[in-house]
Amino acid sequence: FFECDWDTALRQLPALAQARMKASAAMNLMSLGLTAAALVPATKSVSWLSTHGHHKDALQLAGALLSMLVATGQLARAQSLLKELAPLGDSSTDAGLRCSALSFSGYVAFLNGQIEEARRAFAESEAIIQAASCEEPLFPAVSTYYVAFLLETGKIEEALSRSLQTASWRETGQWQTKVDFPSLEASDLMVMGLAYLHLGSVAKAEEILERQLSILIAADERLYLPAGFIARAQLNVVRGAIPSAIADLSEALCIAESAGAVLSRIDALLCFARLHNASGNTQYARAYIAEAKQLSGTVRLAHYDEKLRIAESEINTLP
Repeated sequence: FFECDWDTALRQLPALAQARMKASAAMNLMSLGLTAAALVPATKSVSWLSTHGHHKDALQLAGALLSMLVATGQLARAQSLLKELAPLGDSSTDAGLRCSALSFSGYVAFLNGQIEEARRAFAESEAIIQAASCEEPLFPAVSTYYVAFLLETGKIEEALSRSLQTASWRETGQWQTKVDFPSLEASDLMVMGLAYLHLGSVAKAEEILERQLSILIAADERLYLPAGFIARAQLNVVRGAIPSAIADLSEALCIAESAGAVLSRIDALLCFARLHNASGNTQYARAYIAEAKQLSGTVRLAHYDEKLRIAESEINTLP
């Protein structure tokens, strides 16, 4: 299907069927890690579907597209898409969309170093999601970004509690997770596993982080696989299984580069730098930091600039 001018085969279909097929193709391209190829059909499909009143189709694709834009470090495009979807976010729009839009906005603000703005967006999202009931959501609420924000800001117990709440929603089939994808479930498990790891519950973390990775591998979600491998690498470092951690990070780097997952590439390079720093190999550590800084310069995110500054400072403290 993708080895020819696949757009040609759709021209005999009605306009809505064409748009839905293009949206489906775009989502498959994202899952395969072909993010550059997915961008044009995805953005065009979202615009056409929303313009012609097919909001449910548009919003389901927009959620996947927003996640892709975040993973690939295209925050300006993500913000532009959020603005495009804003007219759909009035009081008549379902709770799932409003919560998710605020969650995406909060995480984008966080990556841009706007911590207070991120807190406000997440607080507003949580106020809606904790109070609302919605029978048929157009869009699932995205919990992972909020939990990731809590982890990054040191609120580990709160992150775990919120992760467990999402898990209970999934088990009971509540609206927050009724419209679901393997990458969403895996991402929720990943942040839960990292919360357990930070709290010292290594056995529980191992169970959960292995499960999230198996979901991503089974679904061949190549855009999100690097983050899954990096999470397990962190577990392996804590377990003292350094060769396994190196293997996971190498796999993450390889997949992230082919999928355009810039943020995962930076995270993997930072993990490599810390591993070498811990063993006293500062020359290798600095080489990984230099590569990470070069990548970070292409996306210019305050959060990653700060992570690099801290990592570089840790290296420079060694004799």
